[in-house]
Amino acid sequence: MNERLSDRLLVIRKAHGLTQEQAGKRAGMTARSILNYEAGTRTPSLHALQRLAKTYGVDVGVLAALDVPRRGK
Repeated sequence: MNERLSDRLLVIRKAHGLTQEQAGKRAGMTARSILNYEAGTRTPSLHALQRLAKTYGVDVGVLAALDVPRRGK
């Protein structure tokens, strides 16, 4: 599954039952920032990802869906 960051942010926010405004307030950013990240028109900085991860109670790697490439083969 190749899910985009913007899609993951939207799904996780909705799973927590938060509006963009509520998520923004909890993360210390504007609802407009949340909207832009979820729409894919802006990419959140590492600092913003850390704040969102803390807001949603997940690891930053979950938001970024970090895949460590395997060596060899």
